[in-house]
Amino acid sequence: MTLFIFYFLLPQTEYHIDEKMKNNVLKNVCGAWKGFKTKLVSGWITKTREHPKNHKEPYEFYDGVTKTQWETFKKYCETEEFKVCFLCFHN
Repeated sequence: MTLFIFYFLLPQTEYHIDEKMKNNVLKNVCGAWKGFKTKLVSGWITKTREHPKNHKEPYEFYDGVTKTQWETFKKYCETEEFKVCFLCFHN
C-alpha cells in the first residue's frame, strides 16, 4: 500500500545519500511520509481531522500534490484493500 501511494503522490526524484547517513535519513523520511499520509486520510478521506477550511482539496493546499494524484489516491482509498488495511491499523 505505501509504495502505491508513494508512487502517485511524490515526483520521481533520485537522491544521493552518504551511506553513513542513509539509515537516519530514511527513518526521518519514512516518519514524515507516514505523517503526511495520515493527514491526507484523516483530513479528507475519513474526515476525522479538521483540514484547512479555505482549501476544499489537498492539491489546493499542498504544492506537491496534483489534482490527478489526489484523484488516484482517493480512488485507491475506496478499494477493499485500503479499507482492510485501514481497519487493521485503526481498531
